[in-house]
Amino acid sequence: MNNCTDPRDPFVFFDLGNVLVHFDHDVAVRNVAGLVNRQQDLVKETLFGSGLQNRLETGLITSHEFADIALRQLQSQLATYDFLEAISAIFQPNMSILGILRQLKHAAVPMAILSNTCEPHWQWIVKQRWPVMEEWFDFCVLSYEAQSMKPDSRIYEICEAKSGRLPAQLFFTDDRAENVAAAEQRGWKTHHFSAVPPLAQALEQWLGWPLHPQAGSPETGT
Repeated sequence: MNNCTDPRDPFVFFDLGNVLVHFDHDVAVRNVAGLVNRQQDLVKETLFGSGLQNRLETGLITSHEFADIALRQLQSQLATYDFLEAISAIFQPNMSILGILRQLKHAAVPMAILSNTCEPHWQWIVKQRWPVMEEWFDFCVLSYEAQSMKPDSRIYEICEAKSGRLPAQLFFTDDRAENVAAAEQRGWKTHHFSAVPPLAQALEQWLGWPLHPQAGSPETGT
């Protein structure tokens, strides 16, 4: 944990999905459909169209409750563990962002994760021990724990309180425009994430010193 709590110091928040890790919900649909022997359209509607996933990501139901409801609707006796594994094995690390994380860490710029996610997804990612999930981050603000999802204001308030920073000292990157807009309205510096080089440019403009997107990346080996 970084001990500097000067509200004038910079603090960087990263979204998780499609920033630190890539994911595809269609993989979850295919995984579950194969295990329960149901049509993919039915599985997709059960998991996502019904709002069940949102209830899980806001902590309104537990992982086991989520599994029980979904499997009952799908008329399946699949074990809870196998179901939760199937919906979670949808992620891959974004290794190209490692150079940015290493440079910020080396410069003692504190970082945190701000993510709309659920407990089974988070636990699955943590178990993979990917380099992008090493000890870069001072803390994580996760929607299922906060019981609030971006772009709701409550989850940003939690980030401000935990960081101890003024809004103008917070930088946030996310792949969803509505989440970026909500942070920007609060006075945060924001970047709509699409790729690592534009993120590096936005960060160096904000911080006032250069970042090199590929520095320390697996591609360069430096």
